Amino acid sequence: MRPFAPLALGVVLALGCDRLLGIEDLPRAPGDAGGPPSTAIEYASKACATCANSQCASQRDACLADSACRGLYSRLAMCVVDDVKCRAAAERASGGADRSPAYLALDSCRRQSCVDDCYGSKGLLQAVNGACGCADAKCEAKTRACIQSGLGRTSVLGGCERLIACIAADPNPSEWVACTERYGRWAEYGPLVDCLKGTACASLVPQPDASPVETTCPLPTGELSCVRNFAYGTTANTSVTMKLGVFFLEGNKPAVGAKVTACRFGNCTACAPEAGAVAVVDAEGKATLQIPTPTGSYAGCLKVEPPAPDPDAGTTAKYLDMRVFTGRNISVNEDVLQTFLLTRDALEFYGALLDVKVDWDAHGHIIGALHDCIWNRAVGAQLEIDGADSTTVIAYLKTGLELSPDPKTTSYGGFAIANVPPGRHWITAKRDGQVLARLEVEVVAGQMTDANMYPERAP
Repeated sequence: MRPFAPLALGVVLALGCDRLLGIEDLPRAPGDAGGPPSTAIEYASKACATCANSQCASQRDACLADSACRGLYSRLAMCVVDDVKCRAAAERASGGADRSPAYLALDSCRRQSCVDDCYGSKGLLQAVNGACGCADAKCEAKTRACIQSGLGRTSVLGGCERLIACIAADPNPSEWVACTERYGRWAEYGPLVDCLKGTACASLVPQPDASPVETTCPLPTGELSCVRNFAYGTTANTSVTMKLGVFFLEGNKPAVGAKVTACRFGNCTACAPEAGAVAVVDAEGKATLQIPTPTGSYAGCLKVEPPAPDPDAGTTAKYLDMRVFTGRNISVNEDVLQTFLLTRDALEFYGALLDVKVDWDAHGHIIGALHDCIWNRAVGAQLEIDGADSTTVIAYLKTGLELSPDPKTTSYGGFAIANVPPGRHWITAKRDGQVLARLEVEVVAGQMTDANMYPERAP
């Protein structure tokens, strides 16, 4: 279960790579006008030229002295304000110049000192989904924050914007991980997408009566377009370094000292460990596992054993063992999965809200989340579990174990299944009759299972 804000980039799916990053969007670089650096290239915006030449003169001169950086900057300078696609296309076609120190220094200065004149504070939502442009004005501050993400860190400045562009190139859970490894996880894109989701835009799809339909900006248009249409783990490695975040539900504090074991596939109950794949949670709440992947990737279960109560450290509660099912192949290094440890008291409290008596002796219990193609929470789905008995109850959650206001679907992607008989079970998620995801889990009486569910891959 991923408790942090929905990875929340489902907005990018409405456009493919060619549209968001296509070379056809590139302006042609004008010929060198000669003269001093301030007039050596042409600008689409006079305001941008004025700001860049006054605020970033030394960085500009260093870039213009480097042929690769100069070629990239001459194209960027011709991108009009708010044209995210143009900026992304220019960097993509730069042959690596976008990672050169000269360019990063200039880009950093412009994003910090000339963001409104050279980048703008709109256009990001319009770029990722043409039907979402009306949200630009409302979400202007959050768009600016995304464009300026990483201020003060030259090598990663603007990472939020670049992360969105990267994922748009091939939207599926594996690419989400790869792009996150490259650009990092940015707090700025969560609020931006939350703003987008809360903004009503007139539908661009013609209606029978020719009138537009007011609807939330159409994130669902492409959020599940990868179902049965992609393969997990396209990169094969002989081993992967995987970090699992482990936290106590109460207070969201790191579960320091918890032991995490990567179990061999199909052997979660007994948990025969992969060679050497055992780690202890550190002060940041991370367990770092070195998992051998002789088949190219790892797909299995992580057994989490809570630390013993330590009255001297202020921890007296006894937490339940947790088995975390990855739900997908892990073929590259990653630091994205997280789980919560719970006490019996906490689960019984939430069970009482549902008028459910939690049975600890004969049943196990499941928490989990249903994700879309790029790790946002998939909404509007119904869950089924085979092998249930008369006491089994499915509940849909908002955050943590907070109940969703919609008791019938995954309004926020999270779910809990109480009183599941021990053994193997298939959990199935459907929306409008279509199977979105299926996951086989192993349930142990008196213990917790964390089920991460992702779109079905290609057959």
